[in-house]
Amino acid sequence: MRELIFLSAAELAARIQSGAVSASDALEAQLEHIHQHNDRINALITLDEEGARERAREADQAIRDGEIWGPLHGVPVTVKDAFLTRGLRTTSGWSRLSNNIPDSDSAVVERLRDAGEQAVEFLRPVVDAFGADAPRRLRHEPRRQLDLPAAPVGAAAVQR
Repeated sequence: MRELIFLSAAELAARIQSGAVSASDALEAQLEHIHQHNDRINALITLDEEGARERAREADQAIRDGEIWGPLHGVPVTVKDAFLTRGLRTTSGWSRLSNNIPDSDSAVVERLRDAGEQAVEFLRPVVDAFGADAPRRLRHEPRRQLDLPAAPVGAAAVQR
């Protein structure tokens, strides 16, 4: 199932919606990849495995019931930690917000949910979302998986 992590969101959604692969299998492939690499690359701040597994089971049941939630039905998604996510720690990479648990979703997260995604984890911002420097960061610098000594640059810097 490792190949699932390299599919585009559209390809993975099509496989899930056709029943060729389950949302649960797609999620487990993603989680395996995270557990294999995140200690080295330090890309994630919050990982909601329990919530993601529950959402994946719901997505699989919906497929069996003939329901499609949207174009991203059952696709595991990584959300940048700068976007509020209801009930899950959202820090914007800032230590002062290390215990921030919002009671609503940002518009981006709301739209992802409406499209049928399952938020799995939160990417660590390279610089905190307020543009501040390293002393306020929650933990260590993230690293690029394909070039560990290098720090990522920009929003798309964390690579699979």
